[in-house]
Amino acid sequence: MQPSSPPDSNTYSHLPEPTTDVDQVKRDLREFGYGFVKDALAPEQLAALQKRLKGQADGEVAAGVAYFDGGPKKPNQRIWNLPNKGQEFLDLLEHPLVEEFMPDFLGDGYHLSSYTANINRPGSKGMGMHTDQITINPAIPQYPLGLNLMWFLTDVNEENGGTRILPKSHNGLVAPDNMFDITGTTFASGPAGTCLVFESRLWHATGPNVAKEGERPVILQFYVRHFVRPQENFTLSIATDVEAKLGDAAKQALGFRVTATLGGVEGFRPDGTLVQKPEKPVVALKADGSRL
Repeated sequence: MQPSSPPDSNTYSHLPEPTTDVDQVKRDLREFGYGFVKDALAPEQLAALQKRLKGQADGEVAAGVAYFDGGPKKPNQRIWNLPNKGQEFLDLLEHPLVEEFMPDFLGDGYHLSSYTANINRPGSKGMGMHTDQITINPAIPQYPLGLNLMWFLTDVNEENGGTRILPKSHNGLVAPDNMFDITGTTFASGPAGTCLVFESRLWHATGPNVAKEGERPVILQFYVRHFVRPQENFTLSIATDVEAKLGDAAKQALGFRVTATLGGVEGFRPDGTLVQKPEKPVVALKADGSRL
């Protein structure tokens, strides 16, 4: 069956709204492909993440390593590989919502594909509509291969670039006629501290920012099933000193956990084993056991 053109978003009898009822968010996720957890971040954690992300963004500009996008003038700044960039980001990997959603929707052994931040600023032109499952092959449409947690570090609305969403497009029955046409979409909206949860088959896009001032920073954790190759190769890109202080939940998230027969080091390791780079890997040897 070919997907149909999007209906007008006003035709829906209701759409997901921020709520503290996690079970309702799960129902929204299954029906619409997305949902909002209100007050997901405690005030002190929200403040710590705001401060650390701002500091990192300014530091990357000063060091000449900042990455910008969002249109010809490139007003937006993206921060990659957040585990290396502050304890605050490692702490967020331990947030209860990770364990609340990931096993239900992705099964055992889920891990991070990417962990980034997007600072959307006035003048941003937004993105083309897409699904996060497009880059995963084979593109299995029957169930989600990934799930996003988007953490709002400020109030998010249509004006400041709230993510455009095509409701119910995760089921394959609705798709945009043109990736640059936002007909039928709604926008992510919620107060600072909200977590937008959406699955990888949902059509969505960063919204244009038409605000006159300020910025819209969000943190994105994209988790995938255990057999999906991640976008960021965390087992190589994590700094040595950061790896040394990872907790078990962070190690699983970053790909250091064996699931079934996948992810072992030096051959088979029991399911659930947390691995690390061996200090003395087995290399080419002579018949007497000495190194070749």
